[in-house]
Amino acid sequence: MLGAGIDLISRDQYPNDLGAMIAISVEIDAYQVGEKVALRLSIQKQNGDPIAEDYINELAAVPSAELEEHFRDPGAAVFVHVVGVQRMQIPEPGRYVMKLSVDDVPVGSLQFLAQ
Repeated sequence: MLGAGIDLISRDQYPNDLGAMIAISVEIDAYQVGEKVALRLSIQKQNGDPIAEDYINELAAVPSAELEEHFRDPGAAVFVHVVGVQRMQIPEPGRYVMKLSVDDVPVGSLQFLAQ
């Protein structure tokens, strides 16, 4: 995850909206262009209890002239996917964690405090 721009949220009352967008950067090799990857984002309380249904999406880097230009150099391409979690409800003050997996492999997490 590139970040959600938060590590602390402060609200006058709970439950309340999270109010965030999350940018996810996916790095791929040239042979993976066009192949689908499954992203799963979950937001949980510190004890592991989910606060909402997981966000799940399949996406793929679509072949394009821009990607072809990038692959003239060895290495990988990067594409970015933005997930809107503005309306996700934070039920109460406490510590929370966002967990990201790609094709069911955990790849990152981001913790934040709600007060």
